[in-house]
Parts: sequence; C-alpha cells; structure tokens
Amino acid sequence: MLQLALTVSIYLLIVIPAGVYLYHIAAGKHTFADPVFDRVDGAIYKISGVDPGKGMNWKQYAMALIGTNAVMIAIGYIIASNATVSGAEGGCQVECGAAAAMAAGALVYLRKGDASAVFEAASFALINIMGLVCDPVGGLVEFPCALRNAGGVVNAMSAADLALAGVTSLVPFDEVVQALYEVDRALPVQYRETAQGGMATTPSARQACTSCGLKSD
Repeated sequence: MLQLALTVSIYLLIVIPAGVYLYHIAAGKHTFADPVFDRVDGAIYKISGVDPGKGMNWKQYAMALIGTNAVMIAIGYIIASNATVSGAEGGCQVECGAAAAMAAGALVYLRKGDASAVFEAASFALINIMGLVCDPVGGLVEFPCALRNAGGVVNAMSAADLALAGVTSLVPFDEVVQALYEVDRALPVQYRETAQGGMATTPSARQACTSCGLKSD
C-alpha cells in the first residue's frame, strides 16, 4: 500500500510539469531547456545541411510523399514476389525485415541517394535481420513483436547511413531476397508465428498466457 501511495504521489508531482513542458514544445513556445537543446539542434542541422527556417511547399511535400511511397512499394513488391512478407511463412525476418528494408530505401531516397544506394540500404536491412524467428507470446503480435519493430527503425536508419556513406553489399539485393527465402523455408514450424517455440514457450510466457493453450509450469 505504501509503495502504491508513493508511486501515485511521484506521478502527480511529475505529470503537471511534464505536461506543461510537452505543451510548450507542441505549441512552439519557449521552454527552460531551449538554451541547451537549441544548440544541439543547431549542430545537427549544420552537419546535415538542413535549413530549419526553410520548409516544404505543398508541391515538394507531395513529390516527396509520392517518391518515398514508390520506393517502398517497389522494395516491398520485390520481396513479396520472390520471398514472402508473412511471419507465418518466414518468421519475423520477413515481416520486420521487409518493413526495415522499405524504410531504409525511403530514407536514402529522401536524402538524395541514387537508385543503387536505395537497394544497397534495403539489402543491409534484410541482411541485418536475416534468421529472426517469429515467436509471439500467445500467438498475439504484441510481445516481442513491438520491440522488434522498434529495433527495425534503428536497423533502417543504420542501413541507410551505410549506403549513403558509400558502403556496398557483396551480395546484390535480388540475391539477398533469394537467401531470405531459403532461410524462411528452412525455419522449423515452431518459429513461424505458431507460439510453439522461442519466447512463446518460456516459463514467464506460459504463466502470463491464459488463452494460448499452453500449460503453466
């Protein structure tokens, strides 16, 4: 009871100032942290060549939106046509991997990379995650899926950075996709979204799961 009261008290002490701070950020108003973060933002803008005072007009925004979607559709289509994007078929390597590859390619496009760099980034994203199983607790795509998708964001960003830095893949994108398909065909059924292996069958997962049909230890 004391622990609960302490937790609620700390929450009440934090929630109002935190809410006010977030409101000021969203509204574009001055905050106490601006002297520090403005310098950090300024350094990042300078390094990346971004003019913070220059925004996109609607035509530039529309072209960027169309272009990035075209890149992501092309990468996703190639993966879906030559392998799969279903975790039930090929594990999380194809679900999280395809999403990361599409995002990596889009990031390269937005940062003015050429077509070869786009597919280099997509290759890196798939290579980095190849072999990842799909073992959702209870068969529900919540845990550990959400964590892996968050990791996919970092994967996409690092893959794009590598491609833009001029790093090239020894294996071209089409062959990477073929290797992905070979790996997903080799995965045992318990690692294909069946909740019969991996994280799904750990003692803690069995105890937490009430509807997946697994017996608690």
